[in-house]
Amino acid sequence: MPEIKQESKSDLVRLCFTTPRQGAVMKSESTKDEDFRDTRTFTFEAVVVPTWEEVSQRKHKMTLDPWAEEPRLKWEDEISEEAKKEALCAIKNPRVKIKAGVTLDDATLFDRTRGIPSLLEEITSTVSREIRDVAVPREFLSSIYGGNSQETFPKIAKRFVDQHHLEDFMYPSLDYNPAAPQVPGAPGLFLKTSGPAWEWDRIQRVITRIASGAWQYMGQYSLRPVASLTIHEWAQQSELFRNTWSREICVKKYGQQVLKRMAARRRFNCTLPTEEQLEAVSTSGEYKRITPEDVKAAYASGKEEFAIWVMQCVNYDVGFQTNIVERFRTWAPPPRKHRKGKKPTPKQTLKTGKKRKRTDLTDTSSSESDSDVVIISSDSD
Repeated sequence: MPEIKQESKSDLVRLCFTTPRQGAVMKSESTKDEDFRDTRTFTFEAVVVPTWEEVSQRKHKMTLDPWAEEPRLKWEDEISEEAKKEALCAIKNPRVKIKAGVTLDDATLFDRTRGIPSLLEEITSTVSREIRDVAVPREFLSSIYGGNSQETFPKIAKRFVDQHHLEDFMYPSLDYNPAAPQVPGAPGLFLKTSGPAWEWDRIQRVITRIASGAWQYMGQYSLRPVASLTIHEWAQQSELFRNTWSREICVKKYGQQVLKRMAARRRFNCTLPTEEQLEAVSTSGEYKRITPEDVKAAYASGKEEFAIWVMQCVNYDVGFQTNIVERFRTWAPPPRKHRKGKKPTPKQTLKTGKKRKRTDLTDTSSSESDSDVVIISSDSD
């Protein structure tokens, strides 16, 4: 605190020329000094505290600090809707299609990614589109660099590591991480249904699934833990978003941890279930009785939370992406193993004597094709 200067009693009048601070007004009052026969006007600086209604209408607003590890609000200058739209367009690939119901609303995405440093312009200006926008099948990447083609963070076998010395792969799918980077160098968010986020010391080589059979290198990213999705942010998401994630958590393997915690809290009337309590509800299978409505209520009340990491591009390995492009030109995918269909049943003789038309057996597998190269342009240059 600055030292307070004590004024001398002999200083009856003192002129001070100051620049008013923001939020301050100059107020004038007439004051009669008993030691003088004349009336003098004194001007001083005063701070006026606005009402809540005035705060709501002023050209500033409170926003969530995207870099804060705990929920923290800060004053921000109001940004026009047009400016927000332009900022979001810069980090979104217009040709990317994400399934409905999993994406954060634009307001949350903007608030959470605002202010994150980006290498988007630098990469766009120094790396040709023919290199940076090439996306390839995951099967190809696994054959060259190793790792399970289904995992987000695959473990790389030693024989591959000995060849390329890379173990930092991260493969986010936009179906499960819709806020992951879509354009090389652009910022993004990594979400997990179980919060809060923890410290992430490793730089990740991020390769995003931007379309069926198309994985594109985005750059080297740091992941910083920030405040989980707040109750307010959860509430402002669309009903489709809340219903979709609540349903997916109930049916997907990644949601079992959430279901077990909820079941343990219900059974043992506790806040933070112990490992023994989680094991008990896992063994009994009672966690399977948790419904999507239960899950939605847990996130709405803050008992469960989405963990969030801010993803910032810190480097772009041009040599890595160039190697992918060059090696893919000569890559031949292995022949696919077709699923065996049902054996045709022996032809039966009908009593009517009429012939029955034979129906062709078809493969009803819904698995995605992952064999063609795709060039996805962000149309950013």
